[in-house]
Amino acid sequence: MLRFPVTLVRGEPAVNVSKQCDPAVFPRSARTTCTITLRNTSFQTAAVDFFDQLPPQLSLDPQTVVNARVWGNGVVFQGNLSGAQLPIVTIAATDDAPAGYLPLSLFSVAPIAGVGDETISNFNVPAFTFAGKSWTRVGLVSNSYVVVGDGAGADVQFINQRLPDPARPNNVLAPYWTDLNPAAGGAMRIAILIDGVRQWPVSDWENVREYGSGRPNSFQAWIRLGTVEDITFTYGNISDGDGGFLTVGAENEFGNSGQNYYYDGQGVLPTTGTELRVSSTPGVPGEVRVITFQAVGARRGPWSNCAFLCSPKIFQGDNIACFNGEVTQR
Repeated sequence: MLRFPVTLVRGEPAVNVSKQCDPAVFPRSARTTCTITLRNTSFQTAAVDFFDQLPPQLSLDPQTVVNARVWGNGVVFQGNLSGAQLPIVTIAATDDAPAGYLPLSLFSVAPIAGVGDETISNFNVPAFTFAGKSWTRVGLVSNSYVVVGDGAGADVQFINQRLPDPARPNNVLAPYWTDLNPAAGGAMRIAILIDGVRQWPVSDWENVREYGSGRPNSFQAWIRLGTVEDITFTYGNISDGDGGFLTVGAENEFGNSGQNYYYDGQGVLPTTGTELRVSSTPGVPGEVRVITFQAVGARRGPWSNCAFLCSPKIFQGDNIACFNGEVTQR
């Protein structure tokens, strides 16, 4: 018989609870104010059951309870917490890109070192905005897409996706996602271009060869720095993807909203001179319910108070938040 050790690591559920009491240590007949936060980080409405029964050392003041019902020497809440609204990402043709395809080789920018078939190169850049968030990293993948944020080996895929797709990679800007092999010819570059006022980190694939056919393709992703979102794709000479497999599009960090301008023969294939704009609507956080109450020190001694939250359709079991303190002698 073979036996395999199994370790379960349970993270914070999408609907969770936290608790804090201030002060934690106080004399008999004095008060502490407890704050309990119920938070829904999922993208769906959550039906929740919550209760917090105080220990013998504490006596609830029922007149101070906010956003919950009194339940003996404790509080309860049953109801719904609205889910988060996801950031929406779209792509469409435009005519106001900062420039057309502008090879970085014209500015004597050196090719990215160490690039080959199935590679990703991560770079720190000044802050830019995408889908309502600020980012300071980009990952350039040899297969001709950008991972916004910090990419890893698992984000390198030669099989292009129909966006959006929850599978990695996510947070993708894909000017021309197909199976390319820079080791076979062409170059990848990145540099910041300035028009005197605005700045763009420009990711450039110049004459990079397709893995199968060997055809060269040239295109760029322009990402404006700062708090104003301004992301465009520009094109030099391109084909229809290695073997006809090609994604032109973008998606958000969760892989649950995005759009294809072109996917494997569907949509409009970019040509030389095409300009595309990626646009987004920021997401909205899920509902947060803050429950507060005051408790009076009733008995001397250390105490531990735990709040319990369950939402069976979102996660199994209970999410528990405990807080420890002490009631001292007068």
